Amino acid sequence: MTEKPELDLLIDLAKLLKKYGADSFKDLAKLLSSQTITQELPQILTKIAQIAGTIPEKKQKKGKESSSYAIPKVLISIEDSNPEKYKLLKEFYDELIAKAVLPTLKDIKEFLQESGFPDIHADSRQKAIIPLVSFLVKSSNKEIMDKIQSISKYKSGNRSLEGWGNIILNGKD
Repeated sequence: MTEKPELDLLIDLAKLLKKYGADSFKDLAKLLSSQTITQELPQILTKIAQIAGTIPEKKQKKGKESSSYAIPKVLISIEDSNPEKYKLLKEFYDELIAKAVLPTLKDIKEFLQESGFPDIHADSRQKAIIPLVSFLVKSSNKEIMDKIQSISKYKSGNRSLEGWGNIILNGKD
C-alpha cells in the first residue's frame, strides 16, 4: 500500500468507519485531542506491542491458517434451523475440501448435471464447491443423502486410480 507501516495502520483504522460509524470516529478524535490521552496513548500502544511480541509465532500463524478454511455462509445459515442438514452438508463439505469426493472440477460438474442442478460456470474446482453446497442446501435431507450416496462411484469407480489399475492389471472394464 504505502511505504510506511504506520500509514497502513491508519488506513486500516479508517476502514473501521463502517463498523463503528462516524460518531464514534468524531468522539475518538475529541478524546485524542485531550492532554490526558495524548500522554497515555504512547504508553498504551507500547504495552500492546510488547504483549503482541510475547505471543509465540505458531499461535499467531494458527489464526491465519484457520481462517483459510472457513465454513461457507450458506451452511452457517442453516446450522440452528436445521442441525441435521447442517451436519450432513458440513461432513460433505469437509470431504470436498479434502478431495475425498468429487476430486476434479469435471466430477463436480457431472454430479450437478446428474443431480438435476443447473450448470455452474466455475473455472476451478475450489470455486465450484460453494455453489454445489448452495444447491444442496435447498434440497431435503433425504434428497441430499441420496445424492451424496450416488457419489460413491467416484470413490472407487473405473474413473479412479484404483479403477484404472484394475483395468490395466486385470483387464476388467
